Amino acid sequence: MAELTFSEYVTRLTEMWPTMIETAAGHEVTWEGSMIDRLRGAIRDDFGTGQDGGGGGFGAKSSMPINEAALDLMNLISAQIEHVASVVGLTVFTNAEHMLQEWAKLTNETTEYVVGQPQTSWTGTVFMELRETTALELVRAWHDRIERFFDPPKTQPVQLPCPQCGERYVHQIVDGQVIRKDALHITKNRDTGAVLGAECHRCEFHWERSELVLLADQLGTFPVPQAEDHARA
Repeated sequence: MAELTFSEYVTRLTEMWPTMIETAAGHEVTWEGSMIDRLRGAIRDDFGTGQDGGGGGFGAKSSMPINEAALDLMNLISAQIEHVASVVGLTVFTNAEHMLQEWAKLTNETTEYVVGQPQTSWTGTVFMELRETTALELVRAWHDRIERFFDPPKTQPVQLPCPQCGERYVHQIVDGQVIRKDALHITKNRDTGAVLGAECHRCEFHWERSELVLLADQLGTFPVPQAEDHARA
């Protein structure tokens, strides 16, 4: 998919947008909720119906089990939006979408921010790592994280350090065990296997398919996908 502009990312994250679906009668246009609203809905598995009205409560869905992955991602994105909005003087908002829209009016896509990103150490300790980024990189990361949540691509690790952050591995807690994984990955379409690009799971830097030649130049070799993760006892 072609790179979106700053305003296009904001629109997808915060507004309803039309999509074409196939029905027995032919093709029809339907409207999907904003990406943030869909993520909010997935917390209670209603997939973005917006029944909670965009607030902190869950309304009629309160008796349903929580999707913890959706909740963690929603909390992270909301906290980062609230932080960058406070930097430009915004403190009052109705929901994450409203705050993001108002912040987007007051910032420039090249404006730099420092945000917290949770990381896991090799001992299993979760800590908040401060990361410098731009407004454009932030909205792209929010967009891509939600997109991967609903439609995760197939990934293959590259056994080389990320040229952007210099890190070779990331650590994750899986079934109570700390697992060391390669940070740099090639991403592929899950259905066709076509290469989509590359990404670092540590710093979240992303290379489009057209930028893989640049990545190869940065690595000093063409990134050959590997298929090995490393468990640390």
